[in-house]
Amino acid sequence: MGSFALGLVWLFAGYLTVEPGTACPSVGAIDAELERLGARAALAQMGTAEVHVREPVLQIVLRDQQGRSLGAREVAVTADCRSRATLAAVMIAAWAGEWRETRLGAPALPSTAIAGAQPESAAPASPVEPWAVALGVDAFGLHDGDQAAGGAGASLEAARGHLLLAAMFEATTERERALGPGVAGYRSLGGGLGLGGRARWNRLFLDGMFAPLLSRRYLQGKNLQANYHVSSWAVSLTARARLGWSGPLLTPYLFADISRDTPRQEATLDDRADVLRLSPTNVALGLGLLFHLRP
Repeated sequence: MGSFALGLVWLFAGYLTVEPGTACPSVGAIDAELERLGARAALAQMGTAEVHVREPVLQIVLRDQQGRSLGAREVAVTADCRSRATLAAVMIAAWAGEWRETRLGAPALPSTAIAGAQPESAAPASPVEPWAVALGVDAFGLHDGDQAAGGAGASLEAARGHLLLAAMFEATTERERALGPGVAGYRSLGGGLGLGGRARWNRLFLDGMFAPLLSRRYLQGKNLQANYHVSSWAVSLTARARLGWSGPLLTPYLFADISRDTPRQEATLDDRADVLRLSPTNVALGLGLLFHLRP
């Protein structure tokens, strides 16, 4: 229960977060040093700071108010927790002061407030925003106008600025339609590449994506004299919209998509003229979770 609570604190903290499971330094210790240095306001005005411990290195990632990465800096640290908290606060204060001076034209923090900073040991912030990489999983319900089904999917995504790229995979449960004296069951499995755009408002984001998916359709006869199993390939043109909240580690989201398959699939009987034409259009609603692999 303790580790779960710590994880929640890390996910939903404000302007300062420390990696879950890290007790040295703690959020409280770093925050106290920021207060002593008078740097809280500058950091909150800039965005958020994330502290990661990669023994024996302390890594600090700064993000703006829209959650976009401003860069990362690293510095070697000792085992002393108080020294780590002081060093982390000094680096954040110095960096926030530089940002405040260059972006807002406001004076930087006094030199006495950032005494002891070690800029020569810190890596310079990258002028180019890095790609943010995430692994996504989702579950959804869909309807083709005739029958409803469930499904699950996975994605590997890369985002930078307003650009979004994704490799997507999904599978559906079986649906059934009446066919002559029996039924026809059908399901699908597919994947493809998507291209889209993203807009942000602080932690909230909205994105849209278009993805042509290559799908394998499986059709099975049931309760018939001869229960055949057949499969065929189809191209599914998919448009998806997604609304989510960006956390430091996890991003929950809701999505809706519509897709159309080509060619249209049919099922027939050997001894009867019955023809079952499956709907080529699917509408889906679902929810998912992104796991950030790279800030």
